[in-house]
Amino acid sequence: ISPEAQPQPSPEFRRRVRDYLAKRVPFAVARHVKIIPAQYTLVGVKAEVIPHTAEQAAQVEAQVRKNLNRFLHPLDGGADGQGWAFGQAVYLSQIARVIEETAGVDYAREIRLQANGQVFEDVVSIAVNTLVAAGDHELRLSIGID
Repeated sequence: ISPEAQPQPSPEFRRRVRDYLAKRVPFAVARHVKIIPAQYTLVGVKAEVIPHTAEQAAQVEAQVRKNLNRFLHPLDGGADGQGWAFGQAVYLSQIARVIEETAGVDYAREIRLQANGQVFEDVVSIAVNTLVAAGDHELRLSIGID
């Protein structure tokens, strides 16, 4: 599994896949087989996070960011840690769970999803030929708010 946020197949891997397919399809088709890199929809999170204590704020912010990036990783993220399927949507409820299950987080509010310059309140639909990847996150930590 690649640690890169938006993994791409190496030229060698693409050649091996192309060769494998070329041996298994009609010759007329084999000439037109192209292996293209994955396309990604970058999903960012905008949220206000309330930590249990003010002293934990910086650590909590860093851990929330790390957990979001891990969850949104295309190959080993997702609900089961097995990656995202092409076209699989991202739901606000999934993101809220990632944030609120982070150690040191009391609760989160005003969570929004961002993709392609738009803000989404419930779900980010992903094109059928696209994978999810982590975008930029805007996390604001607030202390002592009821």
